[in-house]
Amino acid sequence: MKAPSPPSDDYQNVAELCAALFRFLGESERIARAYELTSKQHILLLMIKGAPDGSECATVHQIAERMRIADSTARKLVRAAEQAGLLERVKPPTRGRTTYLRATPEGSRRLGEVVAELRRNRRALARLLRTIEPDDHVLPPLISLTTPAALDGRLPGPRYDEQRL
Repeated sequence: MKAPSPPSDDYQNVAELCAALFRFLGESERIARAYELTSKQHILLLMIKGAPDGSECATVHQIAERMRIADSTARKLVRAAEQAGLLERVKPPTRGRTTYLRATPEGSRRLGEVVAELRRNRRALARLLRTIEPDDHVLPPLISLTTPAALDGRLPGPRYDEQRL
C-alpha cells in the first residue's frame, strides 16, 4: 500500500529550508574565499576546532567520518591544508602513536573571521529550523545535502571539488 502524499505546505516548507541551506552554504563559501580558504579547508578547520570532545584536535579518520569522505580524500585535504600553513600535526604524550591535527594560529585566525561573519546567517538559519514540526517531511532532503555526492558536487549547491584544495 502506498503511503499518502504529504500536504502541499510540507513541500513548500522543505523547499524553503533547502533554499535557506543552499544560501547559507553559498554565503559560507563566499566568506571563506574572502579569507583565502577553500570550502573544504573551511569545513576541515571547523571539524578540527569544533571537535565534539572540545579538544580542538582530530585525527584524519575522525575528520573523514565527520565530513563523510574517504580517509584517502581526508589525507589529501590535510596535506594541502598543512602546506598552506593552516594546520599542524601533534602527538599527545598520553595517546601512543595516534597523531592529531590542530589549527595553526593562522588557520584559527582565518576560521575565526569566517565564523564571526557568518553569525547573522547562522541565526537566520536557526530561526527557520525552529519552525520545523517534528512530523515534517524534512529529514530526507536534509540528509541528502550532507552525502558525499552533495559534498563533491554531484548534487546542486556549492561544489566541493578537489581542484580547489
